[in-house]
Amino acid sequence: MVRRKESRTSLRSTYQQHLHASLVQHQLVNERTEGNNPLSEESDEHDFSALRLALEESGTVCRLFGLYLGTRIDLLPIDVCLELSRIPGTAPATAWSQAQEFVEQELGNKIDQEFLAVEPVPYRTSLLVDSYLGMLKTGETVSLEVLRNEFRSFPDDPVEALWILSDCTIFQHWSDFAMRAVINDFAGELRLRLDQLETAATYEALAADDGDASVVPQILRKYCRQGVLVLEQKSSMNWSFPDDRGRNSEPNIPFTRGHAASNDKAAPTLCLSWLRLALHGRAFPVTFRLDDVALLQDGRTTFRGGIFAPSWPESAETLWRYLIAAAADDPDECCDSLLSMMTNAETSAKRSDQSHRDALAAFRQSVTYFMSAPGQQDFCSGMAARLLRQLQIATELGYRPKPFLVSFYRGLFSVLSVVRELQPQGDPVLEGLEGVWMTNILGSAGKVMRMDPLVDMGSKYLAAMMEFPVKLDAALSTALRRNHDVGQDWQAEKNDPPHAVSVVIIMVAVFLLFRYGPVHFPSVWVDRLSFSIWCLIGILVLRLAARPQ
Repeated sequence: MVRRKESRTSLRSTYQQHLHASLVQHQLVNERTEGNNPLSEESDEHDFSALRLALEESGTVCRLFGLYLGTRIDLLPIDVCLELSRIPGTAPATAWSQAQEFVEQELGNKIDQEFLAVEPVPYRTSLLVDSYLGMLKTGETVSLEVLRNEFRSFPDDPVEALWILSDCTIFQHWSDFAMRAVINDFAGELRLRLDQLETAATYEALAADDGDASVVPQILRKYCRQGVLVLEQKSSMNWSFPDDRGRNSEPNIPFTRGHAASNDKAAPTLCLSWLRLALHGRAFPVTFRLDDVALLQDGRTTFRGGIFAPSWPESAETLWRYLIAAAADDPDECCDSLLSMMTNAETSAKRSDQSHRDALAAFRQSVTYFMSAPGQQDFCSGMAARLLRQLQIATELGYRPKPFLVSFYRGLFSVLSVVRELQPQGDPVLEGLEGVWMTNILGSAGKVMRMDPLVDMGSKYLAAMMEFPVKLDAALSTALRRNHDVGQDWQAEKNDPPHAVSVVIIMVAVFLLFRYGPVHFPSVWVDRLSFSIWCLIGILVLRLAARPQ
């Protein structure tokens, strides 16, 4: 422990010195309290705006780390994450002469041998890459994304300098293990982001999962290298609003202005697209902003920027059960599902059982109405607030989310941050989840629907259901003819629907199957459709009762 602390305070590199000087300037360095668990005490007196400023002044890697921390809602309060997410994600443009030299080195050829022209001023800059507009000799317009100079090799020294943050008063309650895990996770994500071939593979996975390559940038593998990414540049359609708050993030590129979608429709559509990728895709975005999302003419959304994480299919089923339980507000199922995706440092089985009972009691008693400080606006409401509150309960009891769950909650924070701009009120996450549930039930997960036996079975079942009302009506008509008086009354009312009795019987059967059948439906849909079915049954019964005698 002493040796590690000395290695942090010796300030052997200029990066360590720079970061330490910024922390001292903003009065963030103090003696660290040993032996405390991470997150066991969160002080409201900490000035996280000072931490944001210190990271902004300490170099690109520190800014990237601040943005990373700004999505870790499993470690930091929401207001802290919002503060850190304000760190700018842009950087001054790299001179084209330097970028050209690197591109030619990567391609192993002169740039004019492959490109007809390249705009020397990047149309977009970020902390990691500069994006240039170019044209191939084939006439295709492409986006040429080039790693910035400081990231053409992994920045080991700047990442190692992040250990200085362990002496920051804000993180004084974090153990060395917690800080090491956070820095290592950030370093692993940074390595993936610096490999443009990994980025190309992610875009290809998104195109395959969507089933329509036209909505995802098409990668030109011939020109892609570890430090260079070339993708087809199509006209983009970004969000637009009636008050023209939308801004196109690529001003030098021709684009189609998105139709002015109402915010109450845009927010659920965004949530639906993200949840579909998180639950069924091979990769899903964990960090993005409004400019990274495009709205298509058919109402779909696509992600054309941000940070992506790979999905874990073995965890998707458990996550799906948890989300369904959260939508139904079932605290017991939420507790069991969520804790199964987390780890507990307690080694004693007896203490672990007690922690589980404490968590179950806290889940049953949790409320989400007073999560914000007095006078402050809630970050979210409805189902999303339950998800965040239950995560907070679990972490306070010593549980830590597994890597897939960490990525999910980071993505959820990004979704809620964008939704906050689109639709401050309402529950778009619940609406998006209902959309995913409907597509699952109706067979948009096309692998099942393409299986021939199930298709044949479904066709026979549909044919039988189509013939059932006619056969049932014929049987009822035969029975009615045996009673001459009843038969006359039946035929006297010409305005009655000929299959009214059959429809009532069928609807009652559907209701019983829906409520008590072998297929499990979310309670929110059971209640809604049950109410609708009984309303229709009541209308038909009143119609029959009102028939003149």
